[in-house]
Amino acid sequence: MSNIYVRITPLKSSSGGVKGRVAYISDPARQEEIVSFHSTVDMDVWEKLSAERKNDNKSSGQYDSCIEAKELTIALPHKYFDAADKELLAHQLAADFEKTYKVPCAVAVHRKGSGKNVHAHIVFSESELLPEPEIKIASRNMFYDENGKHCRTKKEIFGEDGHIRPGCRIIKKGEVYKIKYFKGKREDLKSNQNAYFFKQHYAELLDLKVFDRDSYQLAQIKYGKGNPKEDEIKEYNAEVQEYNRVLKEGIEKGVIS
Repeated sequence: MSNIYVRITPLKSSSGGVKGRVAYISDPARQEEIVSFHSTVDMDVWEKLSAERKNDNKSSGQYDSCIEAKELTIALPHKYFDAADKELLAHQLAADFEKTYKVPCAVAVHRKGSGKNVHAHIVFSESELLPEPEIKIASRNMFYDENGKHCRTKKEIFGEDGHIRPGCRIIKKGEVYKIKYFKGKREDLKSNQNAYFFKQHYAELLDLKVFDRDSYQLAQIKYGKGNPKEDEIKEYNAEVQEYNRVLKEGIEKGVIS
């Protein structure tokens, strides 16, 4: 039984955000091979999530660096590429994620190279969708500066020439000033420290196992594309594989207990 590999990546506005990532993982022209893809919501919902996260983050002054969503990357056993129903795998993973965590998600299953590298990308919201959008109406005129910050008085958005500064805006009484589509971020999805619980869930779902760091076996090192130490890591991983093979053989023969 293979060890499960799971990585969590924050999707920031400065790096294309959630809608850019969903578009990227589902684009055949930019992927090695898309085995299957499925999103539980339409692209306009991802656009709304992106806009809402940016709007919520304006007051902090970090508009471009806000985290809009998260992405799980899961290495899959090669048998999932060989399966007759492999085209349904993304749909099955998405349905399971939505049922388990109650949030929208988009899943792409990719195959890289010779086919030994099969993996799933699961983009997900850290918040649940509201049953109905919350529409907020201005009870009085509201003023916003060029950074989107709410100002108390009209004069705060005027320049020295007596005119409203470019980028500032006024929302008049009775107009919609905010539409909220999502609840607040959930702690169990917001924290990267919960990667262990994702591992446990997918280990059970995919018939994998979580690496036991208290065992005699050694873990291999994962590396990304273009890593300058790729050759060194590959050499180390090959030695680890051989060590674990010999160790497993020794345990099975009763030489090691």
